[in-house]
Amino acid sequence: MIKRKDPTVAALGVCAIVLSGLCGACATAPRSTERGASPPTSGKVQSIPIPEQPNGALATPASTRENAELKSITELYQKGEFETALQRLGAFEKTFPRSSLLPQIRNLAGLCYLLTRRPVEAAERFGKALQNHPRAHSFNQYILYNLARARFEANQLREAEEAAGRIDSQALDRENQIKLHHLKAGLLLKRNAGLEAAREVLVANRLMSPQQSQELRPTFSTTLELALESLPSTASLEDLYREFEDVPYADLVLFRLASRERSQNDTEKAAIHAQILLSRYPQSPYYAEASSFASVQEPEAPVEGRTIGVLLPLRGKFGRFGLRSLHSIELAFGIFDPASPDTKVNLVIEDTGDEPEQAVKALERLVREGHAVAVIGPLLTKGLDQVSRRAQELRVPLITLARQEGAPSDYVLPAGITLRLQATELARFAIERKGLKRFAILAPRDRVGEEFLQYFWTAAESLGGEVTGAESYTSGETDFRQQVDKLSGLYYTEARQRELDELAKAREENKIKKKTRKTEQFYNLKPIVDYDAVFIPDEPKVAGQVLPTFSYRDVDNMIFLGPSAWNSPELASRGGAYAERAFFVEAFRPEDPAPAARRFMESYKAAFGTDPTVMEAAAYDAAKLVSLALEESGTEPSRSEVLDRLRGLKDIPGATGSLSFRDGQFFRGMRTFTVRGGQISEVK
Repeated sequence: MIKRKDPTVAALGVCAIVLSGLCGACATAPRSTERGASPPTSGKVQSIPIPEQPNGALATPASTRENAELKSITELYQKGEFETALQRLGAFEKTFPRSSLLPQIRNLAGLCYLLTRRPVEAAERFGKALQNHPRAHSFNQYILYNLARARFEANQLREAEEAAGRIDSQALDRENQIKLHHLKAGLLLKRNAGLEAAREVLVANRLMSPQQSQELRPTFSTTLELALESLPSTASLEDLYREFEDVPYADLVLFRLASRERSQNDTEKAAIHAQILLSRYPQSPYYAEASSFASVQEPEAPVEGRTIGVLLPLRGKFGRFGLRSLHSIELAFGIFDPASPDTKVNLVIEDTGDEPEQAVKALERLVREGHAVAVIGPLLTKGLDQVSRRAQELRVPLITLARQEGAPSDYVLPAGITLRLQATELARFAIERKGLKRFAILAPRDRVGEEFLQYFWTAAESLGGEVTGAESYTSGETDFRQQVDKLSGLYYTEARQRELDELAKAREENKIKKKTRKTEQFYNLKPIVDYDAVFIPDEPKVAGQVLPTFSYRDVDNMIFLGPSAWNSPELASRGGAYAERAFFVEAFRPEDPAPAARRFMESYKAAFGTDPTVMEAAAYDAAKLVSLALEESGTEPSRSEVLDRLRGLKDIPGATGSLSFRDGQFFRGMRTFTVRGGQISEVK
């Protein structure tokens, strides 16, 4: 699960009970911990930071007696002695009516009321906590969530929606953003807005770590079930699945879609969607029941066992890339080389066009009219999901070249330099070769960034590493100080009040009145850095802006990890000296001494007069894999036989390394590079 470096962003653990209505969402608040303290556990409360005064100045530090009393009351709360805690909290307000700790006291009282099923009283206390310090922005977002939760429990839905609508979700940590989406889903269900409620649950799922996704499934699936039941048509379910097919809980959407289609006697569509579920979600709790839906399939098209379909962009702005990939495929099959043995392979080529529908129609022509036994392509991500689903329906092996994997299917075999491949091999290098264990992730807030984040996170944990924090940013952003500060404990400064007080005391002792370069050490908090490296899955242009930001915020000597897109002189020119601590993976470089890579480079340049890139190398390898699958039979194989042979290929020497099929795609051991003296250099 996500663990933030900034002490304020962990949830205030009040998950000891299941609240009514939207089951299990917990009230939260910022917390304050010592460096290295563990995150709060269920039913435990951490001390709460002193928020800011309305004028922005820090509140007058509480007295030793006040702090001791709050600590004592907090211990009662942690033990579940809520009534005794409430009595002490009331006495605190009478004894210290002007205490700077009143927001924390009132928030704690609200939590006690909420946990003892008195949401109206809880809401009143949360409201007072907000009134104390209206300008304590980050603190108040957590209190606003508590207020919205209490209003929801009190069935004051309009007021709950108003409070939830005021929350700045970007000021919350990811764990509490998840809770906020869950709360909004409950509110939308009350208004019979099932589609919007389902979206909120699935957006929350997209924010979860793999571990969170598994742990929270019972609660979130219940809410999602209720939302899906109210959807009016299969079209709504299908649209929802397309929008969120990359999240783990999409299996429930897919299962409900297949169930609805089956109940409407559309057994063919039900079988198709059930097959996708079986392929993509083998651990789904709906797997067994979906298996009974998957018996009806459309008739298989005629096949010619030596005919290979090729599906590439051949016109438009991406046409030149498609043609270069086609050249590699032709080279692999020896189409125009008189010296090559006759493979008796017939290539049937189709253009993917500009729209997904055109790509799907092109695939259908390759299968129904061209009788292709397998299809190589597409190259681009656009339309990939639709083409992948149609390949499953047509039961034709599809060897894709795109960097994304498309809608999962038994018949789709990604052979490109995929995001998962890059993230997995980068995590392997960092942990097994560099000895790194703890990672932060700073990713763009888009589909590629989210997928990279999830793949790297999963790979790191599977190899014994840990992701200690993750932040995102909007594509096109140029200022990354806020994200770096959140990763490094410098954003929610009110959570580090003790350290701020120590700095103030040091300034007073040294009679420092003004912040200058010489005195800034008496003003600035030191970063909390509990990560060994930062994974930044973005282009070198963006990386060149991000890398110096860490040093600017006093996070020095950091190691940076990136995708194959960093294989560009732009990384060195934009990142400067910081790029010398950057590492990225790549599958192919022209100076590769490996025999298979050397033969490909020489053959390609001799045939087409230009040096190949990794794109052409990947296309060449994909075609070689298909060629090997065909060679294993003296007769013309069926599509299922070719599929089985492709899945069984292991340790095949290729231009992009040694290829093996595992975990649903072709993996290759990628090489790692860095920048040395301003030049890209392989890490030996």
